[in-house]
Amino acid sequence: MGKTDNLWLAANPSKRWAELFFLAYSPFWITWALCILVPFQLYELCDEWGYLLVGLAAALPCWFLPLVLPNKTDEGKPWYQAYWVKANVWIAIFGFIGNYFWTHYFFNLLGAAYTLPSHKLNGIPVVMYLMTHAYFCFYHAISNLIMRRVENHLSHAPLKTRKLARALAVFLLSYFTAYMETLTISHVSERQQGLRGSRRCKHAVYHHYFG
Repeated sequence: MGKTDNLWLAANPSKRWAELFFLAYSPFWITWALCILVPFQLYELCDEWGYLLVGLAAALPCWFLPLVLPNKTDEGKPWYQAYWVKANVWIAIFGFIGNYFWTHYFFNLLGAAYTLPSHKLNGIPVVMYLMTHAYFCFYHAISNLIMRRVENHLSHAPLKTRKLARALAVFLLSYFTAYMETLTISHVSERQQGLRGSRRCKHAVYHHYFG
């Protein structure tokens, strides 16, 4: 197992490669989805199949690009031991549970609903399951780097200081993530009432996720 003196990066080479891959890939889908599709309201041209293609275009590269990109860190390993595989599987499970079960709690509490045309699974647009995967691959990587940087920087600090710094980092990450996600998705998916409450609820969920 390799080592690195970088305070941001993982010591595990497989984990380091996967996190850097997710960080390198994410700006591409964020650019076309959130900087082109949403601001120019191109989503208005989408029907159920159009939204499905949008979700697939964002999520599938998280699975298939690592198969074709050079990756010496996982050579000689069974495919299921590669960190990018483990991360994708975990994020897929977590995202499915969140969309399938927890989203209904938000809607019942806030009186909100998705209004976009889409194929649905348990009342939730399939595109949201797919976009959640792309979002969470990015969240997973960036939060790991930030939390690792905080902990490494304060590795010699008193325990209480480290706990306080970690709690503050988790709070800021969860709030920023909930705010930005609600702000971007609200353009195309949720009724306007309850968005402030949606940010609070998502903040609580991401607090547990990052923590």
